[in-house]
Amino acid sequence: MRVAIAAIAVFIFTAIASAKDVPVLQPGDLIAINVYELLAPGKDLAETRQIAADGTVRVPMLGPLKFAGLSPRQARDMLETALVEGHVIADPQVRVALRMPAAQAPKEAKAVKAGDQLLVRIWALVKPDKDYVGQLNVNADGEIHVPSVGQLKVEGQRADEIEKTLIARLAKILANADKLVRVDRLMNGMIPAFGGAHQPAAAADRGQ
Repeated sequence: MRVAIAAIAVFIFTAIASAKDVPVLQPGDLIAINVYELLAPGKDLAETRQIAADGTVRVPMLGPLKFAGLSPRQARDMLETALVEGHVIADPQVRVALRMPAAQAPKEAKAVKAGDQLLVRIWALVKPDKDYVGQLNVNADGEIHVPSVGQLKVEGQRADEIEKTLIARLAKILANADKLVRVDRLMNGMIPAFGGAHQPAAAADRGQ
């Protein structure tokens, strides 16, 4: 009996200790999100995103989702549920990991200026199975040109602010625009990634 009680006590102590070691995501954290074949067959989502001040992260095909307050495992389960209930993927394969806590992460993204490059991705803009991917230079007037939108003033804004502006402009012509737009500021033609950088994906038709 004493052995059994001791074993239970050890189990409970271990469970409590393990729970304390599990990180809880919060605004400002950098998290890695991987979703197998989210963008199209053979096209996975693999990105590092910073949790916004309101606790959300904008996920392609889903829009903003609340990650703050969850452990990485709970965030994974939440994202899998959202993909299934949103009829995006029937059997999703998802990974969510904390890359850098808010205390160590950059406090504020840099504002865009003339001469910078932006990677603009708009899913299903061209037609339902064809996306727009543009690597755009910010001109001397601080503007970029986006198909179906025209000239867009971006100088002085962060990439996430430009993303919101673009969503508002596209909402008139593109259903669920808030789920289908992504803007990244490029550095030397590459998307900044904490711990490295990666080349932007080339424009391609979904489903190929």
